[in-house]
Parts: sequence; C-alpha cells; structure tokens
Amino acid sequence: MESRSSGPTTWELTWSDEFSGAAGTLPRADKWNFYEGGVGNNELERYVKLGDPDGAAQKHASLDGDGHLVITAYKNTDPNLRCPNQESPTVCAATSARLDTFGKFSQQGGRFEARIKVPDGRGLWPAFWAKGTGTRVNEIDVMEQIGNRGSEAGRAHSALHGTDDLHLNGTYTLPSGKFADDYHLFAADWYPDHINYSVDGVSYHTIYRNAVEQSGRKWPLVEDFYLILNLAVGGDWPGPPDETTPFPSRMYIDYVRVFKATTPLVDAIGAITNHNDQCVDVAAAGTADGTAVQQYACNRTGAQTWTLATDGTVRALGKCLTVLGGAAGSGAELRTCASGADTQQWRVEAAAQSATVKMAQLYHLASAKCLQVPSTGSRLEVRECGPALAQGWSLPTAPTGRWKLDDGAGTTVKDASRNAAHATCASGVTWANDAARGTVAQFDGSRSCATATGPVVDTSKSFTVSAWVKLTATPTRNVTAVSQDGVQQSGFYLQYSRSMNAWGFTRMSADVANPANNTSTYGTSPPTTGWTHLAGVYNATDRTVRLYVDGAPAGTPVTVANAWSATGPLAIGHGKWNGARTDFFPGQISDVQAWPVALGPEEVRALRR
Repeated sequence: MESRSSGPTTWELTWSDEFSGAAGTLPRADKWNFYEGGVGNNELERYVKLGDPDGAAQKHASLDGDGHLVITAYKNTDPNLRCPNQESPTVCAATSARLDTFGKFSQQGGRFEARIKVPDGRGLWPAFWAKGTGTRVNEIDVMEQIGNRGSEAGRAHSALHGTDDLHLNGTYTLPSGKFADDYHLFAADWYPDHINYSVDGVSYHTIYRNAVEQSGRKWPLVEDFYLILNLAVGGDWPGPPDETTPFPSRMYIDYVRVFKATTPLVDAIGAITNHNDQCVDVAAAGTADGTAVQQYACNRTGAQTWTLATDGTVRALGKCLTVLGGAAGSGAELRTCASGADTQQWRVEAAAQSATVKMAQLYHLASAKCLQVPSTGSRLEVRECGPALAQGWSLPTAPTGRWKLDDGAGTTVKDASRNAAHATCASGVTWANDAARGTVAQFDGSRSCATATGPVVDTSKSFTVSAWVKLTATPTRNVTAVSQDGVQQSGFYLQYSRSMNAWGFTRMSADVANPANNTSTYGTSPPTTGWTHLAGVYNATDRTVRLYVDGAPAGTPVTVANAWSATGPLAIGHGKWNGARTDFFPGQISDVQAWPVALGPEEVRALRR
C-alpha cells in the first residue's frame, strides 16, 4: 500500500485511479459509471451514456495516453436535444460527461484528493465531489470552479451539504493567475470531528461537527460516500455559456486517490510551537509524573524537544504527553508512557484557524478534544475542537527518508517515509542478526545500496542525515556510510576519514572533477568496532556543517563556501569521486534517516534514542 504523510499524520491508500492506458480508452468499467440521470440547478448540458451511439461516451470521457482522464464538453448543434433539467427541460447548450463510483467504491472518512486542470470559459462548471451512498443528499464538494465569470478564474469553492438544509461553503483564491493555467491538487481530509479542505496543500476551509450540531442541524458525514467527476455547462451559479466560451472544453484529471487514516510510519522530532511562537514545554524540565506541560519561550532544550511517535504518543524527556480528565479545561501533563493508554493518544489533524493561520491540531483521543493554549495561565489544556488560534500548532518535521535496513531478505531496502524512496542493494550486501539492533545490513566493503531516483534532500538548503554504523575493523582507507550523488562528486559524505582516524562530515567545494578543496568537520576520537550513531547537519542559515557522534557534538562547526545541490540518488555504503563510486563501507549499517531541516543538539539526542 502507498502511504502519504502530512507531518506525522499518515494516510494509507485505499483506492485510486492513475488513468494509465492508451489514448482513446474509456475509463475503467470496474471503477467508474457513466451517470444516466437528470441534472439540476438549471444546468444546460446533457450527459452522455455509456451506450449512446457513435462512440459518444469515448468522445466525451477517455484517457489521453499521457496518464490523464479527459472529460470534454461539446457545443450542442441539435435543436431537438433537450436537457433532462429537473427545473424545466430546455434545449441543451452542450453535451458532456459525468462519472461516478456508485456501487463500485465508497468510503467513510479519510482523505479524498484529485489533481485536476480545469477548462477556461464562461459558463463552465467542473467539479470533484462525493455523495452519501444512502441518503444521496449528503454531499462533499471538494472542488467546484465556475469558469472566468468576473474574478472567478482564480477561485475554487468547497462545500458541505446535508439533509436538513445544511449548506456550508468555502472559497480559495490563488495568489496569482487562473486555475485553468495548470494542474492543482484539491483535497478534503475527513476526520471524525471535522472536515478540512485544501488546495495544493494549503488548508482554507474547516467545518467542525460540534459547531454543526450546536446549530441544531445533523452532521452529514455519517455514511459511506462515493466519488463524482463532471464538467457541467451553464446553470444558476456560473450562468450560461456565451460566444466567448471555447468548445470543445476539456477538464484534465491527472489522478484521483482516496486514503484512510493509519498510524504514522516514522517519528517526527522537534519543537511544537503555537501561533505566538511559544513552544510546548515541560515545566522546569521535570520528569516526575504529573509535571505540567505549558507554553514557554522557545529555547530548543530537551524539555521542548518532542517526538511524535509511530504509536500515537507525543514524547519528551522519555515520558508521554498526557491528559487524564475528559472535561473541557483538563490540564496537560507529563507521565510515564503506558502502552495503548487512550489518555496518551494523539492524532494530528489538518485545519484552518483563520484566513491567514493554517496550522495543525492535536486531537486527544480519550477526551475527543483538542490541545490548546488557555485563555489565562500557561498550562496547556484540552477544549472542544474548533477554529481557534489557540488550537493551532506548528509540528515537527518528519524525515524525508528512513531506511531501517531491517528488511532481512532480498535486495530492496524499504523507505518507511511518505516518499517511499526505496533503495536497491548490490548482491554483495547481505543481512545479519545483531544482538543489539536486530536485523541489520552487512556491507562487504565493495558493494552498496542506492535509491532509484533522487534527490532525497536538497543539499543547497538545510538538511540532516544520520545512521547507526558498526565497522568490521579500523579501515585503512576512507569509508562512507551515507552520501548523495552529484554528477562528479557526492553532495556530502558521512564517513570515516583515514587521515584523521575519526568520523567526519564532508562537503566538496564544487561538483567538478578533482575539486580544489572541501569543507569537513571531524570527531576527535578514533572509531571503535561497536555500534556508533552518526549525524551530519548542514545549516543553511549560518552555512555550517556539524557532526554528532553518539548524540554529542564532535569537532568544530565549519563554514561552507558553496552549498551546491546534489540531485542524484541517496547512497548507503559508498561515496562518489570523479564520477565513480568509491569509499565502500565495510561493516554493518542500520536505520539511515534524512531530514529536510537542520536538527539541533537536543533533536539529534532524541534521534539517537
């Protein structure tokens, strides 16, 4: 299964259509139906049916051979073609197509997304939406776009509709340009307590269950929903097409994907900050059960270094963020982690607190409330989830790659992160059982592993790489644990230096043959043949490289003159010099991680733990 993650929240793919196939192919019959009913809203199109003559279905909805579904609206030239409009049947302005998954796929909860390029024209009404399988009235509008009427060319709309006249609408406006200019990702993240709409990853419209129910209306998201794609023409909202409307007009769909929520696959480590740039903090760095968790000025200490773990807990100082009470206002505290305790279970949820603040929420499973800053005092508490600035959190970044190297068989090393940048190992890389770390990869000093594509990190910007390593013996040459390929050189080398007889983190001055110099920082102690945790950090703010050995700073930070971008694969067990692989690692490697940020000392310590 494919997984995608937003911070530590993971979505697991349950259904998709990537629209691969030959040009002119109909959409897959096991996934899509051609809609055969009437239309509403005084729309002016007639939707073709699968059995219509002259290949009408294929003409109006088919694959383009480049991985897209194309829904096409044609101008109607038949004066006798009547639109099955529910308000008043009239002569159609156009013919088009509407597809749905009713009876073939539906789901309750999760993430519904599609990457779409809409047509540009007055009176056009493309949409990606979903309806309840039982009521056929409850409705999620993930995207509606109404052509170029007025300023609408740069706007997309979302909505939630229910059986008791519930209509809650939202609008997203592009910073510049028109939606018809390019593809955009439209998504709805549906949680038990709210639904959040986003465009290109930017949240803009959040609707909460408790607010709907407190208004006296029913929450409509209580059933399975099926998917719908269509290109309508005319109607009450966009108005009719006119002489400027281009026909045929085409709606391009790159893919449609549906996910369900699942536990995260990788830990995220770092500070948790609120909209006031205050940090979630363990009071006085106390570790006693019941120590208050508060907001405090950020200082990057261990009391503010949190791990959003794969088991659903949020941890600092070796203990778990806990709320024991279920009532609004119950305080947050630190307690010994207890396996499976709901009072220590948290879920990261996407939300939009205001037009300008779009931060995640931390949903507490036991109380069904959200973590927030109190109106008075500093101790954090839980309250009913809602569009409150006090509930908005900026969360730690998850790694862009994590290769545990515990696969145990074959030549593929799985990447547990959302990017799924799996690595392939040469036949000389084998598997071993280690008493301390379990299954690990064994490197013979002449073979290595590399991802299929790159880059995993942008080496021109801040990044961190780390690995557990164990040498067979003290090497008689340079050996590299982790690197990322450029054309001629690696963008970095996390390695052992024979001349220094120490671990080091190195960057070459340029991606050219025989570069004039390099920038390196080295530890001060010779390596051992036991397990060692290495972390190399490049901080683009001060342009320095730093090395950590077993969680402690090693050597002196050194300034990098030219932080060039290595765009090739990430390599485990070799470096690159003058276009060739070299410095093959002899020994064992475990748990390689790559991060798109410069981790601080406390975060590296937490990473080692």
